[in-house]
Amino acid sequence: MQKRDILRGRTAVSRLFAEGRSVRSGRVRLVFLERDASVADAGSSPVRAMFVVSKRNVASAVTRNRLKRLMREAYRLERTEVREYSLPGKAGLLDLAFIYAGKKPANISLHMVRRDIRSLLEDLSGRIGAG
Repeated sequence: MQKRDILRGRTAVSRLFAEGRSVRSGRVRLVFLERDASVADAGSSPVRAMFVVSKRNVASAVTRNRLKRLMREAYRLERTEVREYSLPGKAGLLDLAFIYAGKKPANISLHMVRRDIRSLLEDLSGRIGAG
């Protein structure tokens, strides 16, 4: 992911969690918010994402970082549906937060996380496509 594709900044993150809608699939929850073009930052990507693993759910920093890497890779492999939404002629400004909501991440694989991310993105494309 490029730097411009990453959601950061206290204002943007607070707004996402305050006004965003949420869907869940398996161990991962997705919070999303459609942005207005007038609010968009200059030079930012149409679709920005962040990845969160709670210290409360996963105590080990090594495991938290591994889960975030797995979620980033799964998103990278499955993000074509989100990119289609951001094509010219569509509103296409989205902020996304992928939150690992599982408890015990023992033996979790990229395949498992990728399946959850794919399901979330399919659900997201149905929700934003319908309006």
